[in-house]
Amino acid sequence: MYLKLALRNAKRSMLDYLLYLSSMVMLTSIIFFSNCIADWGNMQAGFQTMALPLLIVMIMAVLANYINHFIIRQRAKEFATYMLLGMEKDKLSLVFLCELSVTGLVCFLLGVAFGTGIFSVCCHTLLQETGNHSILRIILKSVLQTFVYFCCVEVLSIFMMKHNIYKLHIVQLM
Repeated sequence: MYLKLALRNAKRSMLDYLLYLSSMVMLTSIIFFSNCIADWGNMQAGFQTMALPLLIVMIMAVLANYINHFIIRQRAKEFATYMLLGMEKDKLSLVFLCELSVTGLVCFLLGVAFGTGIFSVCCHTLLQETGNHSILRIILKSVLQTFVYFCCVEVLSIFMMKHNIYKLHIVQLM
């Protein structure tokens, strides 16, 4: 029931999530692309190639936290209505976190798709010499690394949002 409510709310609030979707997809594709470059450049350089994805992950975490606060402020009356109707804060946070998880999964899949496209277009001539097997290995390794980074950002964001939702009071939301 709560998943159905979360999906319906996510569809209804798609305009609010547009900023979240576009920024997370763009940053995920940049992380994926930089992971591909880092894996490809791992032969020539060491830590320098891994610094860019980590920097982007930190930027992504800060941006995700800011956008989530914005979404809570935009939907404050809806949350207050749920609380007035008797929904407990843990159920309210569960619904909101389900929305964030579904939206995050969509962002990850679109970001990896765009990142793969960018990597294929930009680096195809450079990696053509190494063969298709190494390109596929680089892409798969980058997908795994990007998934780990993205999950870390999402889990951090979910914990922060859960904490913030528990601090909400109906008076603040109205």
